[in-house]
Amino acid sequence: MSQKPTYETTIDSDRITTCGVALALVAVVAFAMLDIFHLVWGKAPARTSLDTIPFALCCLLAAFTVAGKLLKVGFALIGVQTAARAVLSYSNVPSEFRHVAAIFGLALDLAGQLIFIIAAVNWFRSAVHRVPVAGTEGPTS
Repeated sequence: MSQKPTYETTIDSDRITTCGVALALVAVVAFAMLDIFHLVWGKAPARTSLDTIPFALCCLLAAFTVAGKLLKVGFALIGVQTAARAVLSYSNVPSEFRHVAAIFGLALDLAGQLIFIIAAVNWFRSAVHRVPVAGTEGPTS
C-alpha cells in the first residue's frame, strides 16, 4: 500500500516579520473593502483632517526610500491621491468637482492597495513553503 506523503509548512523568515506582513495584509484588505464600498455607493469622503497631510508626506517619502518596485508604486499612488485630496479639501473649489476628484482618488487608492496586496502575497509565496516529510515506513508483513 502506498501512503500519501505528508507535508510540513516551513517559513523562511522570523516570526515578527511574518506577523507584521500578515497584519498589514489584513489591514490593507479591510481598507480596500471599505474603499470598494465607498466607490460602489458613491460616498467619497469630502473633507480631510489635518493628519492627512503628514500621512501623504510619509507615503511620498516611503515611495523614494523603499526597496521594492511594487511598494514604491503603491506608496506613490496612495501619497499622490492623499495629497491631492488634502489640497482640494482646503482650497476653494466647487463641491461637485471635489466629489468627482474624490471618486477618482478612491480608484487610485484602490490601485495602490491592490499593489500592496500583490506585494504581500508575493512575499508570502517566497517565504512560506510546503516540503514533504520523509515518513517512517509502516510494518511490513
